[in-house]
Amino acid sequence: MDLVQKILNYIIFYGSDIIEVYTDLLKYAQKQLDIKTDIVWLPIIILLGVYALFGLFAAATGIRVEGRCLTSLFPV
Repeated sequence: MDLVQKILNYIIFYGSDIIEVYTDLLKYAQKQLDIKTDIVWLPIIILLGVYALFGLFAAATGIRVEGRCLTSLFPV
């Protein structure tokens, strides 16, 4: 969520200057991942993958907790 918020804040702040938005986003991604690469999309793809994995983990944990709460509240 932080990455999406960061992108939206850049778009609101910079307006239609999308090149400036992308270069700032690339700098942010490289800083977060502590990597230097020539592949332009790699840091953003890695960050999106990490955020997606954490989201999947949170969703799976929530589903598991919900199942345990329901079985303890309403035993069969």
